[in-house]
Amino acid sequence: MTEDLGNTIIVRSLDLVGKQFGSYKILGELGRGGVAIVYKADEQSLNRIVALKVLSPKLSEDETTQKRFRREAQTAAQLSHPNIVHIYTIGEEDGVDYFTMEYVKGRTLKEIRDADGVQSVEQMLPLMIQVADALREAHKAGLVHRDIKPSNIMVDPAGRAKVADFGIARVLQANTQLTSNGQFLGTPQYMSPEQCEGEEVDGRSDIYSLGVTFYEMLTGHSPYEADTPASILVKITKGELRSIRDVAPSIARPVASAIERMLHVDREKRHRDADELLQALKMVQQQVLGIRTDSSGMLTTMTGELPGTGRRRRVVVGMAIVAVVMLLAAVVIAMIRELMNWKKDTRNNTTISINGLFESRAPKYNSSLAI
Repeated sequence: MTEDLGNTIIVRSLDLVGKQFGSYKILGELGRGGVAIVYKADEQSLNRIVALKVLSPKLSEDETTQKRFRREAQTAAQLSHPNIVHIYTIGEEDGVDYFTMEYVKGRTLKEIRDADGVQSVEQMLPLMIQVADALREAHKAGLVHRDIKPSNIMVDPAGRAKVADFGIARVLQANTQLTSNGQFLGTPQYMSPEQCEGEEVDGRSDIYSLGVTFYEMLTGHSPYEADTPASILVKITKGELRSIRDVAPSIARPVASAIERMLHVDREKRHRDADELLQALKMVQQQVLGIRTDSSGMLTTMTGELPGTGRRRRVVVGMAIVAVVMLLAAVVIAMIRELMNWKKDTRNNTTISINGLFESRAPKYNSSLAI
């Protein structure tokens, strides 16, 4: 049973917490909305924790939709990338389609934004670079996400971005039973102009949605503000967005220019693919933060250091220099005192034997030792 709530269809009947669902023990609920519920589950046969996404029974009523879902999920399961949430299994239980995926400890960008507020360029650029790299991998495999937004991007405790739900949005959007009455699946303000107009989309649509996400995380506002979803769609298709520097003047121009290109209403004037976007964001990172990414994806400064280590290194070096200067000063003072004592002894006609001095300090060797 489902309940129609305007632009979403919330699954009400699938309260599985504490129950057995096939070979999975449901431990808790991780999220709910749209046409699915995500649970934390114990896959008992493999003794591992997974995220289990249960889809609305409505999706299983149409055989074509069901086949499309499984085909897309199987394609997404082939993706292997550190910034993509990996899909483990696809199945059906009691007439309900589900899939399990990697359980990621951490928070979504939406949760980070809601809890911590506006994020800095220094915080967001590395994450956007990682997501762009994930998009590049997926697009090469022929998968367009179609629903990039803050709630679909996780950040684990190590600061690694993880994109979830590849291959699923296309099935949801293609389900005419859910879209023929004009309802929207997902959140309208993240949709590209071509999506809003019902055109065929490609990777540049994901680039656009990522641009909206980037804009929102840096400013706390959507590029489009309107009273109704329909009004937002009109603004999107007309390209009537607020300049990011009008909303947040402190944002560096290279960052603003990159975001505005991502959000261009004409897809031909955006970055032509995720690879070009990735290179552009890396260049912005170098220009604005003096940081680059190495071949492993780790962040480094222009001198090859991890971010933040440069300042610590300068502090340590500074302290070392101060210590050396103080040591040298102590040595000089000691030498001056010795010189003054030597002059005093000379005036008192005290004879100092240099040879004796050396003899008293140098070790004496037995000349009978065989060499």
